Amino acid sequence: MMKLETKIKIKLLEAGISGAEIARRANVDRTAIYHVIAGRSRSVRLRRAIAKALGMNVSELWPNNHGRRAA
Repeated sequence: MMKLETKIKIKLLEAGISGAEIARRANVDRTAIYHVIAGRSRSVRLRRAIAKALGMNVSELWPNNHGRRAA
């Protein structure tokens, strides 16, 4: 089974968009986007930015924890 991080990276490549571009749109450093993609950060705002850039819902990318903050 493919890791979530790999799936998101493939979707970014297919969409022709980089994490750096999403970061510019969200006004954050590109490393913040890559931390979310890698699962090191659970920022709801940045998950939404990534999903929006891919034309998807957050729940499609993060089905098990799409809108909840870590407890």
